[in-house]
Amino acid sequence: MKNLDDYKIEMEANLEDYRRMELVSKGFDFPDETVGCSKILETIQGEYSVVKDLWDIIKTDLDKFEVYYKIPWSEVNGGNMEDEIRALQKTLG
Repeated sequence: MKNLDDYKIEMEANLEDYRRMELVSKGFDFPDETVGCSKILETIQGEYSVVKDLWDIIKTDLDKFEVYYKIPWSEVNGGNMEDEIRALQKTLG
């Protein structure tokens, strides 16, 4: 499975290809032919941004719980854990 960085590289390469094709289409007086592609690429960029933000939140949460799993029962402080989790929830907006 590809990771998000691989998709970003691919997306940027496609955007660069689009820009070259747009110049060519304008040179042949067909600028409207690339309008649909432009909208699709903008949508992909927006969706990528949302997925990246979501994955960053998930990764932060998973990392936090991985730390919790390693705490011996005798050292668990439920109140502090709850406060930390509430702080994480507030970062969601």
